[in-house]
Amino acid sequence: MVTSTETLDAPTAIRDAQPLAGEALRAAKKRFPPRPYEDDWSATSQSYDEVVARLNRPPLRAASESTHFYRRRGATLILRWLLDQPGDTWQQRWNASPAASSTGAQWNKLNANWVGYDAANANGILNTGLFALVCADVLRPSLHWQLTRTSTNLRAIITRHRDPEGFARLQELVGPEAWSSHLGILAKNVLVKLVIAKGGGLADINVGDAIEYMEAHRAQRATSGGQSLFYSWLKDLGHLPPDAPVSLRLLHRTSGQVSVEQLVDRYQPQSKPIRDLLVEYLKERQPTMDYTSLEDASRTLVRNFWLQIERIQPGAVSTDRCESAVGEFS
Repeated sequence: MVTSTETLDAPTAIRDAQPLAGEALRAAKKRFPPRPYEDDWSATSQSYDEVVARLNRPPLRAASESTHFYRRRGATLILRWLLDQPGDTWQQRWNASPAASSTGAQWNKLNANWVGYDAANANGILNTGLFALVCADVLRPSLHWQLTRTSTNLRAIITRHRDPEGFARLQELVGPEAWSSHLGILAKNVLVKLVIAKGGGLADINVGDAIEYMEAHRAQRATSGGQSLFYSWLKDLGHLPPDAPVSLRLLHRTSGQVSVEQLVDRYQPQSKPIRDLLVEYLKERQPTMDYTSLEDASRTLVRNFWLQIERIQPGAVSTDRCESAVGEFS
């Protein structure tokens, strides 16, 4: 007979189960990592003259001469400022600047101070210049940064000039009513933010990117209401793997299918040897049970049965006695 001495403080009442909510999200994040934020790609590695030349040509050149003038003026001011920041690419310089570690709202307030431009309409000029550099994929503000400001013009130009085939196909798939609805506009905003932050097109957005956006949005706004349609649209496009989560809307609140260890540990049995014995027993039963039955068995065996024994006779509980009790349970 082996008597357990590895016990915690004796319980005085049956403990409530530790919540497993969010386990589905944690498992999905582990299985589907997001793309990393890059700081070196073709467009951001171009020289000052090459970037300005691209801005002067269609499709980046605005049809209106006045609009084009202000975009180019703002862009050149930002580029000259970034030349004083450390880094080899424009994105690396942006990341090293105070703008990247701020929020989009702070950029609106402080950009003239940072760039050193004191004209009366500095905010408008610098914003339209940043708009041009983002459209040209020279700079990629993070999801966190983008979530603190909005731009309907940016959505329109990104859908036209960054992966136009992908957005056109998506529009055909979802239909005109969904495309122009309020929820549809929210979904397009999310997709545009992901294209801006991570580069590529709609086909490059993966499950991890989508989860990263949902978490960033909840951190900013505490609710994700109306923000999950974009993920359904990505599934409609057929670019996500077959085992991708069906939906992201409630993933952070559900447990999904967790391991046997997690099913047992949520009740915190006091003796580690006995905890291991319970895990071993349930694992032996697992191949013959569906998940719901396995979860029910763990609840009945650990909480309703074994924790009752711990409550009545805390402390010296033997593995022999546990094996005998489990045999009776079987």
